[in-house]
Amino acid sequence: NAPNMKHDMLYKKVLQGIRLLHLCEFHYADVVLTLAYASVYFRGAFTSLGKTMSDYEAAHVCVLLIYLAHSFLFDETCPLRVWQQHIFKKYCNLKVLDAALYRIFKLRGFKLRITEAEEKEALSVLLLRTNGGLPDGSSTSGQRRPKGRSSSSTESTKCMEKEDSGSADI
Repeated sequence: NAPNMKHDMLYKKVLQGIRLLHLCEFHYADVVLTLAYASVYFRGAFTSLGKTMSDYEAAHVCVLLIYLAHSFLFDETCPLRVWQQHIFKKYCNLKVLDAALYRIFKLRGFKLRITEAEEKEALSVLLLRTNGGLPDGSSTSGQRRPKGRSSSSTESTKCMEKEDSGSADI
């Protein structure tokens, strides 16, 4: 039963990150691509830090990697302070979160690009192996939106509304 509790924490935190992206009106394909990048980042982070992280910390690191991936992929992002207020509030303050983000970024050698093969494999795991692809039968591989072209011009505005709403944890 303990392994289920470990996974439940990870699932809960990842779902909170996905929900925040959804509330900020990121398109489904953008969220999937963000998760693909974050999964590649997580493999590297877990290889380096896995034995030193508690399950609780690993769940939070995973969500921080989702933030890092979405920040790399899109010009208009949900600010880190919004993520801290809604997902990391009980875990750490913004200053500590920013330091953790820097440490993870440094761990990647300040490089957030992944290879085409890594992207294809990550998308395959997320899409093809689990549910046969996107609802319309297509795949996102090779259809990445270039930086500067986000799916909605209002993501930052929507995220700021989440910040201002004072709502409880997502």
